Amino acid sequence: MRSQWLLFLSVALLPTVVTLPAMWLAHGPEKWLLIGAFVVSGPWLAILMIILMSGAASILMGAYAEDWTAQSIRSLRRRGWHLTNGLQLRPRSDVDHVVVGPPGVFVIETKWSAEAWPNQEGGADFMTTSLHNAIDQTSKNRWDVSKHFERVIAGAPVRAACVLWTGDSNSGGEDPWENGDVTVVPGSRLRSWLLAFDKVEINEDHAQRIIAEVQNQVSGRDKYNANRGAMHQASVRRVVSNYVLPPILAAVVAFYGSVLLVRLVENWQVSVAVMTLALVAGILTSRYSKVRASKRIWLRSALWGWTIAFSAIVILYAAIVVRALLS
Repeated sequence: MRSQWLLFLSVALLPTVVTLPAMWLAHGPEKWLLIGAFVVSGPWLAILMIILMSGAASILMGAYAEDWTAQSIRSLRRRGWHLTNGLQLRPRSDVDHVVVGPPGVFVIETKWSAEAWPNQEGGADFMTTSLHNAIDQTSKNRWDVSKHFERVIAGAPVRAACVLWTGDSNSGGEDPWENGDVTVVPGSRLRSWLLAFDKVEINEDHAQRIIAEVQNQVSGRDKYNANRGAMHQASVRRVVSNYVLPPILAAVVAFYGSVLLVRLVENWQVSVAVMTLALVAGILTSRYSKVRASKRIWLRSALWGWTIAFSAIVILYAAIVVRALLS
């Protein structure tokens, strides 16, 4: 995203530039209404673009989709179903959900797409490729779980499901269908699909032992990743705290800090100088090699929000000063 800084700055300033003639001619409440409506909107548009182009929106929706899958499964808890999320058996890859219930063990992979997923009759080429990759991943996950927990599973059936969620309102109501050893299940059909397995393969004691082994593996891997400073699984909270809140909060601090500065310091030269220094500090800090290589994603996101906000603030305040000097 560093190569797109000019685009972000242009978006932040566009509403201000478009309305400058009107603001120049307006007086009294109308002028401040224009400033409030258009000037403030630019930086927020730029921050929104940063969130979208960083991939945070897609990651966030993927995390929400995993939560929707987990909620569907948790609703079966009283019927003897057990759930564990985020099992990691391979480097840089994890099993989204391991479910243990009376019919056996289910290895579930959750996928989200804003586009419609293909069905048995086909679909868009790029989505078909994405679905095939998801199915291959789910099949590998099933094999990994079967082998890693072979002793405690003790011959119980291990099934694999690729659960698909989509933002396309015209899809998602299809029946589950088989692709090799993987069942492709629309998210809305997951609960009914699980309940369709009415044959009891394992008792409650066996299910408890299996899920305990899986949870021990998850806990051990989480501690290992935490000690290394790496957290593999993306959660809604982590996405929001790393990509969404930092730039917004940094922009808010920049705006309110500028307002406070102008009110406390009546000298416009000092105000412009301090705002410019804050802008330069944000740019230089974001380009500092240790910051760019840092694992603190939230810091880099906050610097983007800070820099975009102060870019708009400096130019706006300079325009106001020039207008005041010429009038």
